[in-house]
Amino acid sequence: MDKLKYLLMVFIIALFLRISYCFIIKDSEPKNDMAIYDKLALNLVEGKGFGMNGAEGKSSYMAPGQAFFLAGIYSLFGHNIFIARLIMAFIGSLSCVIIYKLAKNLFGVGKLASLLLCFYPTAIIINGSLRSETPFIFLLLLLFYIISEKIYPIWIKSVLLGGLFGIAVFIRPVLQYFLIIYLIWEVLIRYKKEKKLNFVNPLIIVIIFLITLSPWIVRNYRVHGDFILVTTNSGINFYRGNYENATGRYESYMGLDKIFPGKSEIEKNKLGMKKGIENILNNPINFLELSAKKFMLFSSPDREILSYKNMGYFEKITLPLYLFFVLFFYFYFSGIVILTIFYFIYIENFKDTCNQKGLIILLILYYFGIHSVVISSATYHAPIIPFFIIFASRSLKDIKIGKISYSKKKNFLFFSVLLFIILIWLLNILVFDLDKINSLITKVLLKNG
Repeated sequence: MDKLKYLLMVFIIALFLRISYCFIIKDSEPKNDMAIYDKLALNLVEGKGFGMNGAEGKSSYMAPGQAFFLAGIYSLFGHNIFIARLIMAFIGSLSCVIIYKLAKNLFGVGKLASLLLCFYPTAIIINGSLRSETPFIFLLLLLFYIISEKIYPIWIKSVLLGGLFGIAVFIRPVLQYFLIIYLIWEVLIRYKKEKKLNFVNPLIIVIIFLITLSPWIVRNYRVHGDFILVTTNSGINFYRGNYENATGRYESYMGLDKIFPGKSEIEKNKLGMKKGIENILNNPINFLELSAKKFMLFSSPDREILSYKNMGYFEKITLPLYLFFVLFFYFYFSGIVILTIFYFIYIENFKDTCNQKGLIILLILYYFGIHSVVISSATYHAPIIPFFIIFASRSLKDIKIGKISYSKKKNFLFFSVLLFIILIWLLNILVFDLDKINSLITKVLLKNG
């Protein structure tokens, strides 16, 4: 089968799976952040401006990208959530094509990586929802694909990267600090190749990045009278993750209205950063304990299959089938993570990481670092899972051709890390998912009793 036919096949399978999920949840209303994006989009379509709950046209708290994207869909098709979900499913299916190109450039494992992402259960659920991860993951994969490609003249590549960084940050601002890491990496890798410092291309990236975001930056200045790149929630979320009684997660009782009441968004953002730093300095031991807990939360298995059940998204699925899906979710995720660990212990030598592979490793470390400091959840690791899939695909390839060099030292390290990860998963299930699992067991017993 030639490349084009294979990519078309993967895209069609991915689209079928994601559209099937859209039909399963067709009658379900958006919940949590998805409901917020839906409301923000409606306000934009109705000309009320960006914001909600009395702050229409005055807020910069939520990341605007997803709301504007949904507003575009609603402008064309009316307030049709099902159509919006279908478009998300289409974008998610395109990600299976982009990962093929990226994985092929990195390790020659494009076919395997595209298949693994195609059938990845959490990706199917996310892609069939209104979550911002769908367009963000597509842009992130496209960003790294362009980085891995040889595009000349180089300034065209820099323009593309600057624009993609800008759009991605507009959707999920968490990536804004990684831009700094990328720019440093770009200077270093150019120096390695050309033996001279080159700041022209990084400068082009920054200029295009700022131009892309400039309409929103200007809007924020007019609304708040201050420079706000994208949102006003970074300091607030930092405080949520580091206040006196922080749990490491986002807690509903720590909503925006409960934090520094009477203050504006800008004031809350600045106070949140200030108070969060003060709490860390005053109690560094508690900060380290919280960071360990956040790391554990971020590393835990995907729990969309459990949380979405509580939202009423799987009412059309029989309970036995749902329980099968729960087990499938956990085993699929576990397999990807175990194969990724296998890659880093048995295959990666870390001798030459000043390349695209090294940049992906930096992205993964960046995400772990950010969410070990601010607020954390298994949900937040969704953007880096496609990169885990690429490393897992390389592991499967090398295992198949018998290219692995085993040793007692590597075996001991692998099983030690594996045991550590399994313990983290078990702790997460006992602490965070036990009530949901007990609820499922109760339903099964009642149905059979």
